[in-house]
Amino acid sequence: MLHIRNAAMDVCLNDMPSRGRTEGERMRRLFEIFIVLIFCGASYVSHRPVESLTVYGLVGLSFALALELANMSGWTKWRQALLCLGFALLTAAAEPFIFFLPMVLYAAFSGLGLPALALGILWPLTGNWMGLLPAGLAVYLSYRSGQFRAFTRQNLALSDQLKEDMISLEKYNARLLENESKSREIARLEERNRIARQLHDALGHTISSSILQIEALKLTEAEPAKKERLQLLQDTLANGMTDIRGQLRGMYDTVFSLERSLDELAAAAPAEMTVHVENQIQSNLSFDKKKDIFSIIREALTNTMKHSDAGSFTVFLKEQGGNQILLLYDDGGQEPDQMTLGMGLTGMEEIVQKYGGKMNYYYKNGFYIHIVLPPERV
Repeated sequence: MLHIRNAAMDVCLNDMPSRGRTEGERMRRLFEIFIVLIFCGASYVSHRPVESLTVYGLVGLSFALALELANMSGWTKWRQALLCLGFALLTAAAEPFIFFLPMVLYAAFSGLGLPALALGILWPLTGNWMGLLPAGLAVYLSYRSGQFRAFTRQNLALSDQLKEDMISLEKYNARLLENESKSREIARLEERNRIARQLHDALGHTISSSILQIEALKLTEAEPAKKERLQLLQDTLANGMTDIRGQLRGMYDTVFSLERSLDELAAAAPAEMTVHVENQIQSNLSFDKKKDIFSIIREALTNTMKHSDAGSFTVFLKEQGGNQILLLYDDGGQEPDQMTLGMGLTGMEEIVQKYGGKMNYYYKNGFYIHIVLPPERV
């Protein structure tokens, strides 16, 4: 009902490229370098003897691979520019290297940007117009590679954002489910409270009036036999009234929600005080015991806010061997001058003694109160 899940978002997450795909991008760039090498070799063969192709081709390929490795290793643009300039000087010394300049420019294009583009424009001016084809191909492939890298980075960023949104949606969904459960419990308890109150008002008034009327009849009746029957009727109504009150009290006992009251207490705390509540008590405690536990926690929180510089207050409730264990502590940095019982601690001590429990308090990087309440006697 309240589950929030977007199937289309799951599909997008599954289709997004992961960071592991950068290895595929590198392999693609190397493949494109070899494509440019083939075109440069074809241009070389059309102008120079094929016997010297291997030497010049391998040297040019070495420079291209060196520039590609520099890109992978994160070299600065100045180092890549120097490497590219070195090949340009080599070209000036041995003119046949100029046929493989487009391949070197392609490998350096993404790292050098405009300098590589300028070299790619100047190169055809040497008169070797057949080199326009591999030069244009080199520039185009470099441009497409840059687009691909930009697209991959955008997809990775979008993938991360979608994953964060999914985590946030799952947390929000969990809170919605928790709030829905609490809302249902509150509605159920309020309905029981309303029914108990109406029964108490209606039946209580009617039965009480009947008992008083029978008492009046007993005063006016002279026959002992009739008086005895009236007394029997009065006793029956009185016992019924006692049973009804007991049942209504049992319903009212379940109306008070300790968990809800603690949540409201934490929500009502000042903004500078953070209240953490962890309630692991599962037993169905009586109304009086739940109210007393709540009173102890409320008093401890009040003392912390009045007498401590603490920024957080923690409530931990659990059961062990039928006993209810309360651990209350703050993170106050000021140790009390005297560990004496004030009005607040005295009131807590009286509540604990009512159940035959034990209470200890001490300071250790914060003020701690440890209380053990034994099971109630039936």
